[in-house]
Amino acid sequence: MKSVRFHGPGDIRIEEIDEPTCGKGQVKLRLAFVGICGSDLHEYSAGPVLILKELHKITGTSYLVTLGHEFAGIIEEVGERVTHLSPGQRAVVRPTIFDRQCCSCKLGYEYCCENIGFIGLSGYGGGMAKHTVAPAEHFYPLPDSVSLEAAALIEPLAVAWHAVNLSRFKGGDNVMVVGGGPIGIGIVQILKLQGAKKIMVAELLENRKKFALKYGATDIIDPRTCDVPGKVRELTNGVGVDVILP
Repeated sequence: MKSVRFHGPGDIRIEEIDEPTCGKGQVKLRLAFVGICGSDLHEYSAGPVLILKELHKITGTSYLVTLGHEFAGIIEEVGERVTHLSPGQRAVVRPTIFDRQCCSCKLGYEYCCENIGFIGLSGYGGGMAKHTVAPAEHFYPLPDSVSLEAAALIEPLAVAWHAVNLSRFKGGDNVMVVGGGPIGIGIVQILKLQGAKKIMVAELLENRKKFALKYGATDIIDPRTCDVPGKVRELTNGVGVDVILP
């Protein structure tokens, strides 16, 4: 099957590799949609950054990884002992890999795992291929109301949702979002959903300004053309913002 694999900075190749087989406790997914993350771009321009030159301690994979960690598809096969998923179901990936053995994992902070990894950067295949196989715990069934295309955005949207949850935001607050990239746009959508009063986005690029307004920003502030604190006070009748999300 065809696969997009990392060979080094500036060296990403479309190659023919063996189609993976599904083993005990695993799921085989036929890919439908995959996102290109900023992390993938960083690997291409200056990698390896998250990709390891040596074997990853959990996956046993190094360097020649299939890229892509924001993806959704259709389950083709499940291995022995997999009970929460079945062939034919549509599913989305949870790309984070953690060992459950280190101090951070035992305290419930799996995202700080000493051996943290990501499908599509650390092994278990990746979304830029026809198929991928990974432990079943990495896949979640999708409701019929969520398209496969939209599901490929769940991972970055989860990052944005987590950022808002960690903040002190509450409905009716005025919020400044610094940057209107994909995560910033996700934050804008969540703030709108949760009842923000003013959603101000500081952004330089014209296309990102348009997207921010389209998806819920009330105001765009370009730091090159105005004094940001002064403009914020103007827009909020001198009150200012309750929360700033970078």
